[in-house]
Amino acid sequence: MANRLEEPEFDCVVATQWGYSDQQLWTRASIDAWTSESASGYLSWDELLEIGEVTILTPANLDPYETGRRDGRFEVLREVDASLRRIGEATYKIGKP
Repeated sequence: MANRLEEPEFDCVVATQWGYSDQQLWTRASIDAWTSESASGYLSWDELLEIGEVTILTPANLDPYETGRRDGRFEVLREVDASLRRIGEATYKIGKP
């Protein structure tokens, strides 16, 4: 590997094999000591890099997610309301002579 990824200087979470079925999440316990729930013991940064591609995970701003989730829920409710109104109107028309 020509450009080795330097070990992050801050506490973070990294993933090896990100997006694959064998991905693992690793947390930094201390300098050059990484641990995972799926592994016993610690690995050094160089050992993590030997596993394969390493992806540094950072938290995202939740505001867009929450806004989209809320808007999506209201859209579903509006669709249900519109469907119920159509059913009610159709039922009302059936009972009319």
